[in-house]
Amino acid sequence: MYRFKPLYLLSALALCVAVAGCGTPGRGPGPGPDRSGPATGTALDMPVAEAFAPGRSAVKPALARELNALAQRLQGRGYSRLRIVGPGDETGRATSNRLLALDRAHSVRDYLIARGLSVTRLQAEGLAASRSLEIHITAPPGRGSR
Repeated sequence: MYRFKPLYLLSALALCVAVAGCGTPGRGPGPGPDRSGPATGTALDMPVAEAFAPGRSAVKPALARELNALAQRLQGRGYSRLRIVGPGDETGRATSNRLLALDRAHSVRDYLIARGLSVTRLQAEGLAASRSLEIHITAPPGRGSR
C-alpha cells in the first residue's frame, strides 16, 4: 500500500521554485524581484488592444513581431532579468481581470522562453489596472545602464 510522504511533496515544491521560478516574489527561494543591478529601462510598452484580443491571453501578431525583435536583441547580451507586467481588460470583474493579467504575462514569458531566453531570468506578474503590456530590463551587476 502506498503511503503519502510529505518529503516528496516538499522536494517537488523545491524543484519547482528552483527551476520554474514559481516562488513567492521577495520571500525565500525563487526569482523574486531582482535588486542586483540598476534598471536599464523599459524594453517594450505596448497598448493592450495591440497586444491581446479582449478577454484573451494569446499573443497577437503585432506583439509577436515585437517579442521576436526583443528576443533577438537580448540573445548573447547581458541582462539580469526581464520583468513582464501583463495588463487586464477595461471591462469585467476585478477577480477575472487579475487572472487575465497574470495569464497574459505568462503567455509573453512562455513566448520568450520559446525564443531562447532563460526561464530563470523572466519574472511575470499581472496588473489588472494596467492598460499596456510592459517589459522592463535590469542590467547585470557591475554593468550599469547602457
